[in-house]
Amino acid sequence: AIAAVVTAVAAIYLPADQVAAVGLSARLAALAGFIAQAQQTIVLRDLTNAIVSGSPDGMRQVLWKTNMIATGLMLAAIVGAVLLGEWALHIFGEAYASSKWLLVLLIVAQVLRAAGGMNLHVLSLKGKQRWMAVLAISGTGQRAELNAAPAAGAATTTAPAPSPPPAAAKLTKPGK
Repeated sequence: AIAAVVTAVAAIYLPADQVAAVGLSARLAALAGFIAQAQQTIVLRDLTNAIVSGSPDGMRQVLWKTNMIATGLMLAAIVGAVLLGEWALHIFGEAYASSKWLLVLLIVAQVLRAAGGMNLHVLSLKGKQRWMAVLAISGTGQRAELNAAPAAGAATTTAPAPSPPPAAAKLTKPGK
């Protein structure tokens, strides 16, 4: 879902060929993130057993291992993207190879996600669904507020239309 949002925002600022490169990079980064998230699901049974047994040390041990594995996988993905990103993207076409550093940046975002660990799983397993709902509603409210703020400001000011961000210009190879 995030890859689709990243691609949609890129479509506002970039030419079609660069939007395709952004979309591919976003989806490859999401795939790397999925691998980290999948291993969290695999250990969910061990986490549940530790919670049910009432062993805080057992729970901490499962969470520590899970967080270290997920973060380690994502750091390996960053190294892989730095070393092999251009080659891997070139498989899809020459135009895609220029988005190597965008791929690295998006994988870095996945590292932050992986480092968050299994917080929602723990809240749910401990019967704290109310806190999960509060967090979800709070996050949704903040996003709605941020989305509404520019619209409200646009009605009262005559600011010029935004120009493409400087990072967008770096997607194009020099001389092309």
